[in-house]
This record gives sequence, structure tokens and C-alpha cells, in this order.
Amino acid sequence: MKKIIRVFLSMVLCMCILGMNCYAAKIGDPLIVDGSRLLRTNYAQSWDDNAASTNGINLSTGGCSISKVNSYVATVHGYTDSYHIADTVYVGVYMDRYNPDDGSWSTVFQDSYTANNTVHAGYTKDVFVKKGYYYRVRAAHIVEKDGLREGNTSYTDGILFD
Repeated sequence: MKKIIRVFLSMVLCMCILGMNCYAAKIGDPLIVDGSRLLRTNYAQSWDDNAASTNGINLSTGGCSISKVNSYVATVHGYTDSYHIADTVYVGVYMDRYNPDDGSWSTVFQDSYTANNTVHAGYTKDVFVKKGYYYRVRAAHIVEKDGLREGNTSYTDGILFD
């Protein structure tokens, strides 16, 4: 009988120890995948925490955003700024969809805009999405002046289209 009680108490103790180590994050914390939080919100932007900023000679900053128009349409936006008039200012915008089966992002839309002899390039477009998925936006930022090319990237958190 003592042996059964010992085995039972050992099992209870193991379950308690294993139960305490199961949670790596607080309940309610969003899942983070490849640097992007998965949020239930209508808007996400990069220029707060994830802004592209190199403190370069020409490239000033860049950012991107995604907003929910409705359950089937997203507005994607990206911009690149130069400190002064540059030969070329480029922004490439990529929209990714989160695949919960393998925990990865895959690009479902991409486009770009290049402006010459200016300090700013911006791109905005409405894109159809599949309901029930998280989407995020990434952007590539390049400024070229007098043969010197500087670049960086930015990305948003993912937002759910439901």
C-alpha cells in the first residue's frame, strides 16, 4: 500500500512540475512569428518599433502599414524618405499571409514604386485577401545618390481578417 501511495505522489509531483513549465508566455500574449505579433486589430504599422532607419548619408527612414478595409480587403502602404534630393528613391511592398499549419509567412502580393530626383517614394494599394488569415506587410527601402546606394527593410505585425 505504501508503494502505491509513493508512486501516486510521485506522479502528482511530476505533473505539477511539468504543468508549471508549460507556459512560456503570459495567457493573452500574442503569438510572435518571425518578429511579427499576430494581433486581432484593424491596423498595424512599422514606423514605431520596426521602422527602417539607418542614419545613413542619404536614406532617412522608411516604413509600412496594413489596415483592414473589411474582411476581404486590405490597404497596404510603404514609403521611403531621403534626407535630400536623391537620384532614385525606391519602396518595395510585400504582403505576407501566415500559414498556421507550418508556422511560416508566404508572400501573396508584391509591387514597388521608384521615384527620381526627389526625397520621397510612397506606395498604397487595396488588395483582396482570404478571410480567416493573418496578414502583414514588409517593405524594402532604397535611396541612391551619386552612385551611393543605401537600403533597409521594415515590417508590420500581422492582423487577422475575420
